[in-house]
Amino acid sequence: MKAISFECEIITPMFMAGADGKTPELRPPSIKGMMRFWWRAMNGHLPLDELWKKEGELFGASDEKIGRSKFALKIICSSNLKIDSYKPVTTNKPVTTKTFKAQAFVPERQFALLLTANSSFKEYETICNVLKVSLLLGGLGKRSRRGFGSVRIVTINDSGLEFICDSLNAVAHNGFEVDGNKIKRSASVQSNSEYPYIKEIKIGDGCKDYEKLLKIIGESSHKNDCKYTGFALGQDRLASPIYVSVIKDGNNYKPIITRLNPAFKHQPKNYEPDNSDAFIFDILAGCK
Repeated sequence: MKAISFECEIITPMFMAGADGKTPELRPPSIKGMMRFWWRAMNGHLPLDELWKKEGELFGASDEKIGRSKFALKIICSSNLKIDSYKPVTTNKPVTTKTFKAQAFVPERQFALLLTANSSFKEYETICNVLKVSLLLGGLGKRSRRGFGSVRIVTINDSGLEFICDSLNAVAHNGFEVDGNKIKRSASVQSNSEYPYIKEIKIGDGCKDYEKLLKIIGESSHKNDCKYTGFALGQDRLASPIYVSVIKDGNNYKPIITRLNPAFKHQPKNYEPDNSDAFIFDILAGCK
């Protein structure tokens, strides 16, 4: 067997629950689901048939010829994990007795992820890189697209654009490049418009505490709410194509903003505003 353990630290409150949807619980299927999502987002250059085939070979599929996932994740919880109540929607409005709160895992606590696979699994290094990128760009649990549930791998000290771009290219085979203050898809790579692939990534200057950063993200989300930042209208809904997570650089908390392709089922009308640029700008400006 091949095995590697990743020591992880919770950066922002994590609303990750078990079967009842309320009690905090770290769940391997949720982490593997996050990895599957970001693997797809990194591989926007693949034709859909090839994308589904390669995804199944790595993560498993219902097709009996492919079968179950080729790797396994196990969570090794530290005894110091703690739970407290937090507001999942953060603004500068004062907290009252009517303010909604939910239980979440407390920041600055650690746990380990054990990733194992059969010794014959040739894509083991790829899967390790998928996990690293997933935890850099995304988060775990509810409100992860608005900064909650962010996690860092303790042994990774570099979270700059060059390091992230190299990690992306280790999975997506040179599909990304650093362009000034952002990462973007390489011009030579064609992307499929039918699902939310990565278009660009930016990192902000950051704040000295995560609470302030979460408020900046929450205020910008409220101010710039539109269909292009995600919506739920009856059965028609779209998860936000702008994914805002938090990375920890020393004692500084920085927003890392990933713009995904907005794969609309129904394209918004011409008169409906696109505030996505303003949403990103306000977060970056608020951290200066």
